[in-house]
Amino acid sequence: MRRAAVLLTATVAAASLAGCSLFGTTRPTYNVFFADNAFRIDDAARTTIVEAARVANARPSEPVTLDGYADTKDTSISATRARELAHQRVEAVAEALTGVGVNAARILRAPYTVDPQADAGVASRRVEIDVGR
Repeated sequence: MRRAAVLLTATVAAASLAGCSLFGTTRPTYNVFFADNAFRIDDAARTTIVEAARVANARPSEPVTLDGYADTKDTSISATRARELAHQRVEAVAEALTGVGVNAARILRAPYTVDPQADAGVASRRVEIDVGR
């Protein structure tokens, strides 16, 4: 019986530690999606940005990283235009974040052209907002 109590205590302690910062914490990440060949912030994007800003403002010492993507696979745009579009998307999200209270000095920008992990389509037309990276 005593051995079972010790085992139960050890199991509960291990389960408690699984959520502890000792094993790392999860960083909030949000995806803002865009229409094909566009960088305008629509209502759905604005809702996502407001939520990301709420979390970012609750963690004022952490950076906010924006990874922007555009792709030429599913559109007829050039590689040059894709790079420009990724940059425009990142800047649009950065401006929207500062508009809802995130300090601009905390925002790190990383516009990419192609996400090697994403398929062509909506996944390649996004900006990821990562709070804490």
